Amino acid sequence: MGGDIWGKDLFKEKNSMSILPEGEQMRKAIKWISDARLDNPEAGLSGLIADACLKFDLSPKDAEVVLHFFAGKSPEGQEDK
Repeated sequence: MGGDIWGKDLFKEKNSMSILPEGEQMRKAIKWISDARLDNPEAGLSGLIADACLKFDLSPKDAEVVLHFFAGKSPEGQEDK
């Protein structure tokens, strides 16, 4: 029974509880960063993005998109609309 805690059923259950629609974590991170910048305009953007990546479990690619969002430009390979 001791090995059961590492079984697939527990893994599925754990992951199914934290699944959000694609992009939802990034939207939450952007909102969190925006709120933090309003509360503390002196806060550094790179530090806030790093904190948001940890808090919202963002991938490096997601972090790049967030950075470009705040920098006001599109990530490489994407056109401005």
